[in-house]
Amino acid sequence: MSRINPSVSQDSRTFEAEALLANLDGRLKPGFFVQASIPSAKEEKTIFLPESAVNYRYGVYKVFLVSGNRVSERQIRPAGQTEDERGRRFEVAEGLKPGDRVAVAISGDLHDGATVEEKSDAGTPALR
Repeated sequence: MSRINPSVSQDSRTFEAEALLANLDGRLKPGFFVQASIPSAKEEKTIFLPESAVNYRYGVYKVFLVSGNRVSERQIRPAGQTEDERGRRFEVAEGLKPGDRVAVAISGDLHDGATVEEKSDAGTPALR
């Protein structure tokens, strides 16, 4: 790559790049366009949580992290919401890391220091 335009089109998620190519046989002429792809390794680091795991009160988003059989309250900053085959989910910008386990109350409310017991999907680590 010679240069990459830092501006990305929001509609197509594309950007312009300039590359230097060897043109020993002269097949490429001035003004020609080339369509190419740049292979890269994609590493998804986004954390999504089910809507039921996120508590919103007084302008603050919180979750309950599971540690052993207790939970502790943790403030998060969501980046947005999405809805797909898994239901409504929050994308987490700050406050969690991959592998953190969050609790979802089956009945009643959770509070900091509450004792919990894993049931079915409730003990599943935060979704990537």
